[in-house]
This record gives sequence, structure tokens and C-alpha cells, in this order.
Amino acid sequence: MHAVGNSSVRVAGDSISLREDIVWNELALQTTHGDSYTDLIRLFKIREVLGPVFGSEDLCILLYSLIRREVPRTLVELGTGLGVSALWMAQAVKENGVGHVYTLDDGRDFDQSLDCLAKVDELLTPELHPMTKGGIEEHLARFSTACGLTEHLTFRRATFGDDGDDLLAPESCYFGDGTIDLLLADFAHDPESIMNILAFFLPRMSDCSSIFIDGASTHLSSYLVLERIVEQLNRSKMPARFLEVKSKDQRWELFQIVSQRTFRLIHLVERRERAQNSTAWIRIEPTDWKPHPPSKLH
Repeated sequence: MHAVGNSSVRVAGDSISLREDIVWNELALQTTHGDSYTDLIRLFKIREVLGPVFGSEDLCILLYSLIRREVPRTLVELGTGLGVSALWMAQAVKENGVGHVYTLDDGRDFDQSLDCLAKVDELLTPELHPMTKGGIEEHLARFSTACGLTEHLTFRRATFGDDGDDLLAPESCYFGDGTIDLLLADFAHDPESIMNILAFFLPRMSDCSSIFIDGASTHLSSYLVLERIVEQLNRSKMPARFLEVKSKDQRWELFQIVSQRTFRLIHLVERRERAQNSTAWIRIEPTDWKPHPPSKLH
């Protein structure tokens, strides 16, 4: 049992002395981190109020932690929703001092959520009001400015296509000079959409990267498709959907990726009875004897 109210903590029967001045409290955090602390308070409030609308209140924290650990450079979100995940990812990028978040959406879900936003508007801090004024661009710009994240987050209005050849228009596909290190797909999770996401984005992913598909793991048909597809990929088998891609260059890139990468599938399932209660995580790594991303070995 850990006792925080005094200067010792009991662990496995031993008493470990702790100096009381290293016990962090709210005042110490505020003094040490200044504006960063204030920004985090705003983000926690956004998470608390808006996160449950699309079930992102816990996923955004997981993504924040993963980004802080692995320091990805290019992060892409398909489906902005209310911007909770995008803002938390941008905060992690800001703290890392490197990277950028691109979030794409057509604004449909935001426009359909205006009644809900009007009800919770007063629960947020004044600089975030009013959420119902303007569209998704104005909403995200106001939030990112209030949280000091404008330099780390880019919004693009985009409509997602219905096949793996033109899932995104060419003008929406520029994400800096490199490949994508983290992709969060939160616009569809049916089997056909999953195959289109993989066919379109696998050639654009970094050697060591992650693809998150929100809602897929508790959609039974999608769960089964993901299990089957990842099994095929790890046997260096090209799914028929990949062979249907029209671009010869894209088919060749898919072939190279399937033959040179290892894929790990993790189903992140919540113990909650709600529609959006899972995320499928596909981890992509080089087929190698060393762990990735590259780090110090001991």
C-alpha cells in the first residue's frame, strides 16, 4: 500500500523514504509548466465534455501516450469528429518538439452534432465559446488557438471515396515530405472500408508505423476480416482486393510491403455498452530481429 500523505511509501514490506518536495501537486505543476499546464487543463476539459459524444475520451489519451513514447513525425486522422483526438495528438507532438498532425473531414458529423454542442457549450471555458458558430474549420481553429496548437495541427476538408484507388483526392494526400507514421481512421469500419483503407494507405506508411481503425473490433464482420487479412499479410499473401488496385505502381508497392513487413493486430475493446467501444490497432514493422522503432538495446 502506498501512503502519499507522509514521507514514506511501503512496497513489498519495505519502507522507502521519499522527500515530500518531490510529490507533485497542482501548484507545483502550474509553477513548473506555466502555459503548458493551462493548455492541458483546457484539453482535459474538452476531453471530459466532448469526448463521450463520439467515444474518444479514452482513445485520445492512449494516442497521446503512444506519440510521446515513439515520437512519430507525420500523423493523419481520417474523420475529425469534434477534434478531441486531433487536439490530444497535436499536444503530444508539441511536447515532443517534432511532428505534425493532419486531420481530414467533410464536416458532416460536426453539422449533425450542433444540437448536442449547444447543450454542453456552457460547460467549457469561455475562450472555447461558442461551438455552434461557424463550421468544423472555425471550431477546430478556435480550439487549437486556445490550446496553443495551431502550429502543430492542420485541418483539411475532404470527402472519402468508396474504393482503394481514389479514397482521397490527390490534393488531400500531401502530408509533408515523408511517409505516415500514425494513421487514425475514424470515418468507417465496415469490411469494405477497411480493405480500401489498407489498399490506399499501406504504400504511404512508414517502415515502422501504426494504423488505428476505430469501431472495427466490435463489428463482428470487420473483426473477422481483420483477423483473416493480417494472417494473410504475415504469410506474404496478397489479398485479392490489393490485386484489384488499378495503379501498377501501387500494386507493386503493396507487394513489396506485404513481402517485407510484419503485421501485428491488437483489438482494443472497452468494457462499455455503447456503439463506439473498440479500436483495431495494426502495428507495421520491418521483418527484422531487432525491435522497432530503433532504440537503445541493452
